[in-house]
Amino acid sequence: MGLFKFQQSTSGQELTLELSGRIEEGARFPVVEDPSVKKIVFDLKGLEYINSLGIRDWVSWIEPLSEKYQLSMRNCPKRLVHQFNMVNGFLPKGTQVTSLFVPYFCEKCDFEESFLYHVGKEIKLEAGIVTLKVDMSKFKDCKDSDCGLELDGSESKYFQFLKQL
Repeated sequence: MGLFKFQQSTSGQELTLELSGRIEEGARFPVVEDPSVKKIVFDLKGLEYINSLGIRDWVSWIEPLSEKYQLSMRNCPKRLVHQFNMVNGFLPKGTQVTSLFVPYFCEKCDFEESFLYHVGKEIKLEAGIVTLKVDMSKFKDCKDSDCGLELDGSESKYFQFLKQL
């Protein structure tokens, strides 16, 4: 299990932070002090775990950033999407989510897989209603030909945070 790490790169007025490992008590978040930065893009694909103390520290760290910068999240894993939906302030208002992993499961053969969906492409939000525009035939199917993948959980609950942004 990896310690919390980050890599950062700047392009123009945009700072990209690639976060990986585990967010637990004592995780040292990066300090953003570049006055030319206007937007922070968080790439969350590498995050493996977050516990309750990590959640507390995350919220304390990200709230002041949201007041100073435009925030964007991409490659959001399922474990963070759950936090987006459950923890007030985990995803500050006004934050843009551009892509997230959506979990699928086959009840028949216990096969599970997550697919990366993009908001505005596979995920549409219109008049407060989230719809998925996905051709599942292009994704790897279950182990048996008579199986089929279904969204692992409630669509309305999984995408609830999008309505609140």
